[in-house]
Amino acid sequence: MDNRARTAISRREFLKNSSRVTAASSLLAVLGPRVHAAPNEVIRLALVGCGGRGTGAVADAFHATGGPVKLYAAADLFEPRVQASLKNLKEGFADRIDVPPERQFAGFDAYRKAIDCLGPGDVVLLTTHAAFRPMHFEYAVNKGVNVFAEKSFATDGPAVRRWLKAAELSERKNLKVGVGFMWRHSKARQETIRRIRDGAIGDVHTLRIYRVHGPVHCPPLP
Repeated sequence: MDNRARTAISRREFLKNSSRVTAASSLLAVLGPRVHAAPNEVIRLALVGCGGRGTGAVADAFHATGGPVKLYAAADLFEPRVQASLKNLKEGFADRIDVPPERQFAGFDAYRKAIDCLGPGDVVLLTTHAAFRPMHFEYAVNKGVNVFAEKSFATDGPAVRRWLKAAELSERKNLKVGVGFMWRHSKARQETIRRIRDGAIGDVHTLRIYRVHGPVHCPPLP
């Protein structure tokens, strides 16, 4: 293997591990400090949305330091996705998966059944398409369940207002809500921003930001 190949692999490993650390840090808002009062009580998770990001969010939760944590229920619109997610998670975390068939749910009302399995101090991971997020969030808050939600949170103005209304209720109920804005927890990015604000690179006049569908050109800063 030549140096370029070794470099590419090492970069991939670095990015993989860095992503895991920052995503797990986002979950700390919910899992740590402990959401349970009893020191030895297991925090039960319900996964709503069993795709790749949802499965990864469970793995992130297992790497967070607010445990002990177990996956207790899983829900998705499609039953095969539930099975695929559980199969993948059991390969690395078999001892933390406690999701028997009676706590595996599929269909449009699956999220309700999964959240209903939880109690005070437990956490639901909301990782479906953003179109469903406000409805799922609202239900979890009404049930008094702590939430970790992936971005994006809504798809239009009315849905955003529905989310914000539920968020206000979560504060009144003293629930913990963490969101997948992992960059906010990245020490490297925080340091970069600090140095920019301190003038370490001079005056910033142009930003060029890439996203999945191509670059976004930002106007000069004032």
